[in-house]
Amino acid sequence: MEIGFAAPAWNRAGTIAVAATDEGLLPSAAAVDKATSGALRRAMEASRFKGKTGQVLELLAPSGVQASRVLLVGAGAANKFDARAAERLAAGVTARLLTGGETTLTFAVDSPKGAKMKPAELAAHLALGAQLRSYSFHKYRTKQLDEYQPTLATVTIGTEDASGAKKAWQQKRAVADGIFIARDLVNEPPNVMSPQEFAARAQALSKLG
Repeated sequence: MEIGFAAPAWNRAGTIAVAATDEGLLPSAAAVDKATSGALRRAMEASRFKGKTGQVLELLAPSGVQASRVLLVGAGAANKFDARAAERLAAGVTARLLTGGETTLTFAVDSPKGAKMKPAELAAHLALGAQLRSYSFHKYRTKQLDEYQPTLATVTIGTEDASGAKKAWQQKRAVADGIFIARDLVNEPPNVMSPQEFAARAQALSKLG
């Protein structure tokens, strides 16, 4: 899965993820609501969506925007929206789309008033949450391969500081790569991951320092 950063833009093709706190729609979500003639607010009322952490509201093929799907995600309390909350938000959206046939996802998630994260930091943590949730291990699966094969190929994080986000992401991407290596080692069956094989894989990492 490829992750990139770009200037904020909520009107894109594919799936757009916007957010709301328990106080209401964040700016990008409000813009989508206006473009869709109030579809988001009507859906919120119909589904009792309150912007709580973990809540997700889905609009399919909404008129007024390019997106084939809009996901409104709950960010919880604005003053409690931190790095971990951003990662959980992105992970939840990624999990919903990873193997569902969607190929393109854009996050248009604004930092709520009261949150202490800068735009670049928020974008990098959204990227980390999405990247970690994209992990899959089906190396030995022989049935239902298509069902478990990830389809989400491109994730774009909208941010006012794309260059800063790219710099912050470099370190976090390395952390994610390390986590994936550890997960691969744990998921290998014992008859493959013998002490000798474990040592060989560890030795292969020596070039990293």
